[in-house]
Amino acid sequence: MTLSESKELENHLLSLGKEELAVWINQCSQGEVILPSGCDINWWTGLAYALASRSRSIEPWDLDWAKIAVAFYEHLNNPTLIESSMALRLNLLQKFGVQEQEDLLNPQIIVQWFERSVQLLPEDALQISQQWRADLAAGDPYAHISNDSLLEIRTIKNKLNIVKELLSIPTFQPTANLLHWIEIQQQLV
Repeated sequence: MTLSESKELENHLLSLGKEELAVWINQCSQGEVILPSGCDINWWTGLAYALASRSRSIEPWDLDWAKIAVAFYEHLNNPTLIESSMALRLNLLQKFGVQEQEDLLNPQIIVQWFERSVQLLPEDALQISQQWRADLAAGDPYAHISNDSLLEIRTIKNKLNIVKELLSIPTFQPTANLLHWIEIQQQLV
């Protein structure tokens, strides 16, 4: 896709109303519309961000635009964009509160995202972090811990930045496991 074609597509999509854009994203999710190739992830990220901004640019915030932005973020199925989707969900929960019948305002969606994405137990993540620090102090930070393990710990720590903000929502009831993760977050590398 050329630059002018991508700009034309962007302008077209941003000119659509909520209902039309929701239909387009649904068609993409169903495989009826294929996202054009040639646009890098930054282009799609920018479009998703523009949609998310629309949800917050109107007072009161517009849940329909937020649903469209979340659907688009999640359709792209990129870990960074999924994290952005969860951050938007968190912002909406902080603004509107918990409404479990409304998927967008259900904090369990964020909890499930975190729990599904974490492959380690909190104790294992803590042990890896402690071992890396010990190895660092000994002058060889990669003696026992791989870059992949460190990246996994950093990813968990970053996701916890979103998850711990759920505690600011008065009606949110975290599980003991989630609280344990939040308690050790600062000890992770």
